[in-house]
Amino acid sequence: MEELRNIIATVQRSPLYYLFLSSKELFHSNFWFWLYRIDPSQFAEIFNIEVSQNFSVTREKKMQKKINGELFKSEVDLFIENNGFPNIIIENKTKDFPTNAQLSRIIASVANEESIYNLITLFQFDELHFPGWHIMSYRDLSQNLTDRDFDNDYYNALINDYAEFISNLSDLADVLAPTLYYDFGNKLNPDLFSELDNIKFWEAYVKMRLGHFVNQYRTNYLYSEELIIESNINRKMPTTTWWLTFNQDLKIGIQVENNSYRKAIMGPNANDIFNNLSNNSLFFQANWRSPRDLPYLQYNVGDRGLFIYQSEIINITSFEDLFNRINSDLALIVQNVIPYLDE
Repeated sequence: MEELRNIIATVQRSPLYYLFLSSKELFHSNFWFWLYRIDPSQFAEIFNIEVSQNFSVTREKKMQKKINGELFKSEVDLFIENNGFPNIIIENKTKDFPTNAQLSRIIASVANEESIYNLITLFQFDELHFPGWHIMSYRDLSQNLTDRDFDNDYYNALINDYAEFISNLSDLADVLAPTLYYDFGNKLNPDLFSELDNIKFWEAYVKMRLGHFVNQYRTNYLYSEELIIESNINRKMPTTTWWLTFNQDLKIGIQVENNSYRKAIMGPNANDIFNNLSNNSLFFQANWRSPRDLPYLQYNVGDRGLFIYQSEIINITSFEDLFNRINSDLALIVQNVIPYLDE
């Protein structure tokens, strides 16, 4: 924790940190666009891209393309129109990891087989790979910016400060690198939560960890291609839900929120179905009681009906153990619950 505190203190010494807080990704994309405006040639060298003499860069370019009747839309951070060379797309990620679906949608919306796709990311892990995309780290970018001469003392000072700032951010990312343990709920790691929340970095960290968490499950433990996985941050708490769909309206599955492991059901008739299942000790426990001595907890989810669950507290655990437990419970739903509901 002391190493983390020292890095945070270093990051906070830069005035750029306080500009970065308001819009973590847009701040960097705008700075990169400014680099292009003041020196297109050095901009190309910094990002290791091959460009034509009269290339141009557009920020936040909206793209769309219809393929076999399906419309693909995206907004790319920097779009490089490269006369005579393949166009280049630069996508920036400081808060989380993109999904394959997000990056595939960008490729589909651009719909140009010759285009080159570059992902610039603050956080990394060994298995980070996306088909069709070249990956550059913020540390790589910092090194490419160091000791450059832009023929303007103010520009040089500002760019050197930016290079040092993103190098320090990279140090922060390294010490916060994802692990193969579910340890990133604020109740599981309150000291880390306190340190990162003080610098407005907790949600960025949790989004990154959630992205890695879901990526690991999809890559190594996926129970079924039909499984619906939802992941978000709810009141600063990491929340992931694995749903099996029984019919158009009813979903049954597992939710992990912060340090709570939940067996859940959602739908317009969730109350009646929950009672039938728990009375027959199918998936839900007949003798479970909440702190208020209720057989379940619930909240309204609008048109989707009720979200009903039974929960238990979990401690820090390995992905392997947690994912195996989730898949075991999903198997119980498939083997026992769905046949019962089909009767």
